[in-house]
Amino acid sequence: MNASNKGQIELEAIVAAIFALGVLLLVLIYTSAQKDEINSIERLDMEKNQCSQISSIISLMQANKTNDSIDIETANATTATSHTISIGNYYCYFTGNVLDASLSRGKIRIHEKNGAVLLENT
Repeated sequence: MNASNKGQIELEAIVAAIFALGVLLLVLIYTSAQKDEINSIERLDMEKNQCSQISSIISLMQANKTNDSIDIETANATTATSHTISIGNYYCYFTGNVLDASLSRGKIRIHEKNGAVLLENT
């Protein structure tokens, strides 16, 4: 084998290795993007479930007019205004009279007070 053939084989091996690393890099980028999308969908689903839960509790409080309170745990900041609840990037609507509230993540107490539903951090 002469020096020219040996150099060509080495060059081909380097090109093959670079190509393999490029394919590996593309696979890793694609996998990372898919993982981010799945996490985003799971987070939105969790926010939707929490929003629905709070909306249901508000309806229950308005219907029963009792002095009971219900405590729930939220993973995101929550805002309640007239007929809208927002949790993270998700919004949902409810019927009833709620005092405006801007709450941090964590435990929230929901109770009826003087004909309106009150949400507050505990």
